[in-house]
Amino acid sequence: MEQSFQLGFVHFDRKDQDRYLAVLKQLADEGAIDELGVGRIRDYYSNLLFPGMSVLQQHAKYFVVLPLLFKEAVKAKGGYHTPSDVQSKIRSLEIVLTKRLCEACPGDGGITGSDSEAVINENGKGEYVKYDPLYIYRSGLKSFDILLNENIEDAITEASDLFRKRPVKLSASDNEQGDSEDEEALMPFCRCPEKEYDWEKKCSLDLTRKEAQFLRDHILNSDKCKGSLLHHILEKGILVSGFETFDSFLTGNGESLPEDLKREAQLASYFSDLLDGLYYCYNWLFSGKTDEKMWDQFLKWTKDTFHPKCTGMRNSLQVPFPHRLQEFNDDGSKSFCDSAIELIRQEEWNGLERLIVGREQQCKKRGSRWKIENNQYTYNPKKPIHDFKVDFRWKTVRTIVGEIQEGLDHE
Repeated sequence: MEQSFQLGFVHFDRKDQDRYLAVLKQLADEGAIDELGVGRIRDYYSNLLFPGMSVLQQHAKYFVVLPLLFKEAVKAKGGYHTPSDVQSKIRSLEIVLTKRLCEACPGDGGITGSDSEAVINENGKGEYVKYDPLYIYRSGLKSFDILLNENIEDAITEASDLFRKRPVKLSASDNEQGDSEDEEALMPFCRCPEKEYDWEKKCSLDLTRKEAQFLRDHILNSDKCKGSLLHHILEKGILVSGFETFDSFLTGNGESLPEDLKREAQLASYFSDLLDGLYYCYNWLFSGKTDEKMWDQFLKWTKDTFHPKCTGMRNSLQVPFPHRLQEFNDDGSKSFCDSAIELIRQEEWNGLERLIVGREQQCKKRGSRWKIENNQYTYNPKKPIHDFKVDFRWKTVRTIVGEIQEGLDHE
């Protein structure tokens, strides 16, 4: 365990620590945590190419079953007095959902909260998870225009009040009409797929054809997704399951992409290549210049990757792009990367060292949390920092899109 993670657990008990560390590990494995403050450029490309996706998302099912869960929350007897009442109801329903998914798909590590006390205990008592399904999938639900009101606690409270005040239905035909009105009560803040089964009794991770169509249609019709690579993949039915990495997908499909998407995806790939080299050098410095293998990798990278792609790497810093995603608040990441490119091009290694050391310290202003030249941290050559390829949430995309495509193939 890295000491950087140990410093922050003043108010957590041991179980909270373990769960928080698990989330941090997943974020680190996927590239969401960086030492050099270049995450805003990385996230810009991720949001540009694959809006609504997050490294914490594991299955497409949550995008279609959470709206049904919200609908059940609206129907709760007694209504709600405070936002925390709504949160408690959602959590209780999420625990039921988690149990049903675990029963249908035992051993699946992508089921949120599958190892929590509340799910393992028969009575449902105990702690659930800090980062629940609503927290993890909320951004996607918003981006795909499924969740229309971000303040879901107030929205459910208001819808619940309307639901409880509806006229009492006496006949079977009236009850059918009541079902329709129930659906209308949800419409102001959430879109629901057709209910094909009782998820509180039985629910698997597999999408039905109608669920897959519902999710695909919402992604394709969402303003945030239009013009994105995610939209193009779903619209054209491009199969993704065979591509383990983002670069392998580009190799197999890059030439067939529209020119604007091809350029955006290629620039993202160039930026990922740049990060490889910066972290080779970072680890060389973190090791106290003792990890010769890391320095050799850096020199090899400069020859095989940097010089052939230098122009592309520099162009990758020209964000945000006109007429596309504009949410970008630069924190000095572009100037840092641009300076690094120039120093590498000139082989000014001393200058590059000062730049990297200074950038890490600038990004970690509180305390002494930087690792280079800090004896509070020990370099581990078996687990270098950022020892992975940035793929702009491709693992999540591959899973979610793959599950949608599988669902569409169902009869």
